[in-house]
Amino acid sequence: CIDLNSFDHFIRQINEPDGERMGFPTIFFPMNRVERISLDEPSGSIPSMNELFARKIGRSLSDYLAQFA
Repeated sequence: CIDLNSFDHFIRQINEPDGERMGFPTIFFPMNRVERISLDEPSGSIPSMNELFARKIGRSLSDYLAQFA
């Protein structure tokens, strides 16, 4: 889970591997506390987070995260 407020920092650390590192936390959300789930989709001229990641890193977010699975 990546805080949306930290997404730019996450991308920056991939492009600058010698800089400050941000790890991936393990988070559990009980289903009775989940109010909604939103898909990462573009909205008009606003790109999705996946599109932003691919544009800045040169590979899809799912390909990048697969190395940690």
